Amino acid sequence: RETLRLAVEATLDAHGAVTAAAVKSPAQVEHALAQCVENAVQTGLRVARPRRAAPTRIRVELLVGPAPASPGT
Repeated sequence: RETLRLAVEATLDAHGAVTAAAVKSPAQVEHALAQCVENAVQTGLRVARPRRAAPTRIRVELLVGPAPASPGT
């Protein structure tokens, strides 16, 4: 079972919306996967409004791996 660790650095606007995202990943990660994760973060990540009403940088660590096997398989 191989897992992959990805770091996503993103910028939030004053309302908590993601305005930019960049994946920091190992060299073996395909460019298409990195772009897919960046797009998903930009369009789907929702966070609480920052305390300070100003652009804010965040970093999210993702651990991606295969789903556990179902019992009996």
